[in-house]
Amino acid sequence: MTRPPMDPVHILGVGASALEEAPDDARPVPDDALREQYAAAIRDAACTGDCNMTEEECARTRIQPVVWHHGCLAEVSGTPEMLADAVLAVRDREMEQLRTELAAAQRELTTSETARAHLRAVRDRLAAAITRVTAAVHVADDEDVTVWQRGYRACTDRVLAALDGPAAKPHPAEAERDQAYRERAHLLAWLAALHPANAVITPAPDIDEPGWQLLYLLVGGWQMSWHIHPHDAALFAHVEHVDPDDPRAQWDGHSTTEKYERIQEHTRRLNQADTGGRRP
Repeated sequence: MTRPPMDPVHILGVGASALEEAPDDARPVPDDALREQYAAAIRDAACTGDCNMTEEECARTRIQPVVWHHGCLAEVSGTPEMLADAVLAVRDREMEQLRTELAAAQRELTTSETARAHLRAVRDRLAAAITRVTAAVHVADDEDVTVWQRGYRACTDRVLAALDGPAAKPHPAEAERDQAYRERAHLLAWLAALHPANAVITPAPDIDEPGWQLLYLLVGGWQMSWHIHPHDAALFAHVEHVDPDDPRAQWDGHSTTEKYERIQEHTRRLNQADTGGRRP
């Protein structure tokens, strides 16, 4: 016979006083239902006639059916201990199930809290490390120059985006970096306008991300180049756009250090020309 589900409130021994203020839909199963649960357990424990014991042995050790009513066992006989054992077996089984579920829920809660705390700690350490490295790396030039710098910045963006989620605000160091790139782009656009005959811009073949360009300037007989972010491309609409194989868009192998040495030397020469060779 199928037993009605055990009521956890009664199993755990919660008194009625603890539930006086509970809403109607939160109150435990009535005592009638609890009584039926135990009655079903007693019926299940009654001998069905196939125990392979003698009648005397069966009557001494098992609950005996006495009256059947419409196919349902209505009365039984047995010692109080037999009846108690039948009820307690059900109660103990249900209690063990509840304990198991409670322990599993507690482990899951503890694990979730520990995992969240660990993720918060890792996120804070990563953000702090990224801030330190960003501050130590000179990123006034976007090209520049080294592939690892571009890779570092790309990884930084992806790590912070994954940690903070889609709605996260940009990291302060990233905002400062982006502002510096934008200011640099304005200055380069102005410099290219001052040398229109010696300035060209072309798609950057060394960056897989679409939209990046390379600005080439020939000033004082020296080549200088900068990578231009897609966000800044509109600032260079006035610069002649050429194909990557154009002779004026062929990198001469200068490094970032050499580029700024050339700018410094060209500045020195312009100053000498303005002052007639005299120190100002």
